[in-house]
Amino acid sequence: MEPAILDQKSVADQCCLQDSKITIPYNSEAKELTISCQVYIPERNRDDLKPLICFSHQDISHKIQVFLSHGNSLTFKIFSDEPKDYDPENTLFFKDTEDYLHPDHFNSLQISLEAKESKILEVTLKVNESLNTQCLNAPEDTFLLLKCCEVHLQSFQYQCFSLKPLEPVDPVQGQICQSHRQAPHNNYSMANFDPEHFSHQVTSVPYIPRKEAETLEGGEAVTGKRKVLVCHDIPKGINEDDICFNNFNRSKGYRFEHWENIDTFVYFSHNRLTVPPAAWITQAHKHGVKILGTLIFEWDDGKRGCKEMLDGVLTYQGKVIDEDLGALFYAEKLCEIAKFFKFDGYLMNFESDIPQEYVEKALQFLEYLKMRLKDEVGSHSELCWYDSVITTDGKVRWQSALRECNKAFFDVCDTFFTDYHWRPNYLDESLLLAGDRSYDIYYGNDIYGRGTYGGGIFNTHVALNEICKRPLSIALFATAYFYENNYESLERSEAQFWRGNQVVTFQLPNKREHLELTKLEDGSYTGVGQWNNIEGDLKIEEDENFGEYCVTSHMWCTRVFELPLDPIKQQLGLGENCLENLEKLEFEVMIKGTPPKCEDLYTIFVQIYDSNGRELADHNSMNSKAQKVATEDWVFHKVVLTKKDLFGTNASRIIITERGKDVEYWAGHFGTRFAKEKLALTFSEGSSETGSTRNIKKILGTRKTPIHLPFSTNFNNSMGDRFYFEGKIIRDKMKFYNYNDCSYVAPTDHGVLKTTASQDFAYYGTSCLKIKGTLGPQEECKIVLHETDFNIPDGEILIETLYAILKGREDLEISVCMQDSSQGHHYLPLIQTEEAKIDNKELTWFSNKQSLSIDSSSIISSLCLLFKNTSSTITNILTYIGQLTLTPPSYTPTTAITNLRYKTTTRPITSPLFSYHKVELEWDHIHTPHSSKTTNTVKFLLWRETQFLGVTTLTKFIDEQVRVEHEAKDQEEGHRGKLKYRVRVKVVVIGEALEKSEPVEVELE
Repeated sequence: MEPAILDQKSVADQCCLQDSKITIPYNSEAKELTISCQVYIPERNRDDLKPLICFSHQDISHKIQVFLSHGNSLTFKIFSDEPKDYDPENTLFFKDTEDYLHPDHFNSLQISLEAKESKILEVTLKVNESLNTQCLNAPEDTFLLLKCCEVHLQSFQYQCFSLKPLEPVDPVQGQICQSHRQAPHNNYSMANFDPEHFSHQVTSVPYIPRKEAETLEGGEAVTGKRKVLVCHDIPKGINEDDICFNNFNRSKGYRFEHWENIDTFVYFSHNRLTVPPAAWITQAHKHGVKILGTLIFEWDDGKRGCKEMLDGVLTYQGKVIDEDLGALFYAEKLCEIAKFFKFDGYLMNFESDIPQEYVEKALQFLEYLKMRLKDEVGSHSELCWYDSVITTDGKVRWQSALRECNKAFFDVCDTFFTDYHWRPNYLDESLLLAGDRSYDIYYGNDIYGRGTYGGGIFNTHVALNEICKRPLSIALFATAYFYENNYESLERSEAQFWRGNQVVTFQLPNKREHLELTKLEDGSYTGVGQWNNIEGDLKIEEDENFGEYCVTSHMWCTRVFELPLDPIKQQLGLGENCLENLEKLEFEVMIKGTPPKCEDLYTIFVQIYDSNGRELADHNSMNSKAQKVATEDWVFHKVVLTKKDLFGTNASRIIITERGKDVEYWAGHFGTRFAKEKLALTFSEGSSETGSTRNIKKILGTRKTPIHLPFSTNFNNSMGDRFYFEGKIIRDKMKFYNYNDCSYVAPTDHGVLKTTASQDFAYYGTSCLKIKGTLGPQEECKIVLHETDFNIPDGEILIETLYAILKGREDLEISVCMQDSSQGHHYLPLIQTEEAKIDNKELTWFSNKQSLSIDSSSIISSLCLLFKNTSSTITNILTYIGQLTLTPPSYTPTTAITNLRYKTTTRPITSPLFSYHKVELEWDHIHTPHSSKTTNTVKFLLWRETQFLGVTTLTKFIDEQVRVEHEAKDQEEGHRGKLKYRVRVKVVVIGEALEKSEPVEVELE
C-alpha cells in the first residue's frame, strides 16, 4: 500500500486538529505499519513525555510503540520486537501470548486524533467492532495512549509496507535494514515455521570441531575434558543483531572476543524461543565454537505455554496440531529450526512450574529432541538443561547441584547447567552422582554476583579456581555485564575481568567531601586529595541534570590535582612493589563549552614523578596537531599512559592539570567546563601465585582455532562512524553497524605491545588492527593472532599483507610468522618501501605479497606477527594492519555478478522538480566455495552513483528511497519534467580471499 497523506492544508498552523479521524484498512500481509504525527511541543512539556507501549498483536508479533524523536515528532510504529525500555506504571502493555488477537477477529485498525477544549491531544487506538472482545485480555477495546498539554498538530500521515517484497528489505534512506521477518520466537511461530520466509537469515559457515583445550590445573597446562559455556545475557540489546545488513542507526554493539577460551556459546533472550542471529552463528563457527538457541518458560504465561508445547496444541485451536506426532510435534519443529538456521542445539530453561503429571512428558520430550538433534544437526549437537524444575513435584526449585530430584533431566540431556547459589561442598555432591559424566555438568557463575560463590564481577576467578579443583565444567552467565553497565570503561573492565588486571579507580570531585580515603558504593575511592586553583578565576557551578562542574573565565585558568601513590598503596593493601606492575593510567573527564559560543579552548596535562622529583612520563593534550576545542555538548575525554610510556618504575605521585579559557573573552564565567573527573590505575596480575589465578583466560585455557584456506581478515569490527573501501573513506560521520561483515581477529597474546581495533583508519570496513608501544634495543615482540592447527596441502601459500607504518620505520622489522608443531618458525618479512602518510583522515597503505614454501606435512600451530627493533635505542611503534590473507595456489578468484536487474515503484509525487522511487535489485552470481569447510563468505558492495549503499551477502537488495531530479515543466499544473540525469547503481563482489571483482552497473530508467 502506498503512503496515504492527510492534506496538510486542512490543518491550521499552531492549532489542534478538530474532530479529524482516519481509518487504516488492516492487511494481514502487512509487515510494518507506521503512523506519524508532526507536532510542535513547547520546551517545558518535553520532559514529561515518556515512551509508551500500548498494544500487541500476537499473530504477526507486532506491537505499537509511542515515542518522541528530536522533541517534535510523535510516531506510532508496529514492530516485531519488544521495546527495550518502558515505564510499567504509565504503560498499557499486553504480553506476547496466544490468546489475544488473530486476523480473523478484525479487519481494520482505527487511529483517532481528537482535540479537546483544554488543548489536550488524545491519541487512541481502536479495533474494528467486529472484534471478539473475549480475545482481548482487557476490559475495553479502546485505549488511551498519550496525553500532553499544548501539543499542536502540524501534519499526519501513515504508511503500510507489504510482507512480500524482495528479501531483505534494505531501506538506506530509512537508515535501518532489518530482518524481513523475526525468527520463530513463540509457540505460534514455531508451529507455523516456514523456511521459505527466512532464506536470507542463514549462515553459510558450518560448525567444524577443534582440538581439546589446555587448562591450568595446579599451575601447569594440561589437556583435559573440561568444557566452558558462555551465556552473554544482554537484556538491553537482545535484538540488536536481528538486523541482517547495514544498520545505519547505531555505531556500537556487544562483541564477544574470547572465542578461543570457550566451547559453547548460548545466545540468550527472554523470548519464548531465541534463534541466534546468523552473524553470531557465523562468528562462533569460524572459531570452532558451538552456538545454542534458548527455549524459555517463565511465570504464569510460561506455565501455560509449556503445557501447550508438551500437549502439542495451540490455545486458539485447542486441539493437537499433528495427530501422528502428538506431543512430539514441537520437538520436530525445534529440530527443523536448528537444522535450517545451522545452530547447534538448545539451552532448555524451564523456569515455571509444570503439573506433576507432565514431568514424565517433559522427560520424553527432551529425550526425543536430543535424539532428533543428533540425527539432523549432527553428533556434535548439544541439548543443555538448566537446573530449575525437579521431578518430585514439577516445581521450580533451584538446587545448584546435581541431585536425585533433578538427575532425570541430566540423564536425558547432553549437559547440565547448574544454578549459581552453590557452595564448594555442592561440587563434591554432584561428582558422586555424575559418575563418568562429571564434565557434562556446567557449574554456573553469575557475573552480576547474585548469590554467586566468590561474589561475581571481578571476583569471578574465585569460583572458577574452586571448580577447577575437580573434574567439572564451567558456565559463565552475563558476560555482557560490562557492556551493559559501564560502556565508557568497557575496555578497562574487560581487561580486569578476563586478564586478571587489578584496577583502582579514584573519583576527583570538584568539592572535597571526604578528608580521608573512602570507598564508594561503586567500588571506586575518593578523599585522596583536592583541586587547587593556581591561575585565573575558576568557579564551581551546578547543572540540575549533570551535577557539579568547574567553569573557566576569559583568561587562561589552571587548576591542579596531586595524587601521592606511596600512602595510597599502603592503605589499599596493594603491596610494596605494586607500582612495578603499573600497566596503565587513565584520566577521564567530561568537557563542554559555555554558550553563546561554545568553541572554548582547553588542555589536559598528566605527569608521573618519582620520589626524587624526576618526571617519569607525561601527556599533554596540546602536543597533538588537533586543537582541543570544546563543543555545545558534554564530550568524554580520556588521557592514557601505559607502562611503555614510563621511564622508570619508581612512581611516587601523579599530577593532573586542567586549563581552559573563554574563546569570546567575555567578562564572567563563559569558558570551558570540566566535570566528573576520574583516575584509573591498572596493575597487571604480576608473577605471584595469587596474581595468576585472577586471570580467567588462563584458568579457562586456550583452544585451537580452526583455520581453513583461504584465510582472510581485514580486522574489521563492522561498527563505527566511518566506512573505508581500499583505504578511502566512502561513508563519513554516519553510523554503521553490520555484524555479518565482521572479520576482526582479536590477538590471543600481544606481548609488550598494545593491540586494538582502531577506528581511526582502516583499509576495508570500520577498523583495522593497531599496534602501538615501544621496543627496547634488539627487543622483539610476537603477537599471536590465532593458536591453531592446520597444514598447507599444496606445500606453498601466498601471503598478502596491507599495512602502514607511521613511526620507527628505519629500525623496525615486521614479519608474518607461522610456527609449526615441532617449534619450527616460518618467517615472511614485510618489504618496506616508504613511510606511510596521513592525508585527510586516510592512510597510505602498502601491499606486500609473497609466497612461502612450507612442508605439507607440517602442522601450523600458531599464526603471528613478529616485531623486532634492530637498533641500539628505544623505538616507538605505531603500525596499522589493514588486511592479511593466506591463499593456496589452487584458489580460483571470484567472478563479477551477471544479469543485474531491477524493478522500481514510484513514491507519491512531492514536487514537479523531483520524485522518489523504491528500487528492488537482483542479480546472479555463481560461487563455488574453495572448500567444504570454508569459513569465509562472499559479499556484495553497492553504490548508487557515488553514495555507498551498504554490504550484503545476498543476491538481492532494496534501495528504499531514490530521489530523481526533473527539469521544471509547467509547475502550476504540477507536471513532472524530463529527467535531469539517469541514476546508476554499481555492484562489486568481494571474494573469499578478499579479492575484488570488476564492477557491474545498471542505469535506472
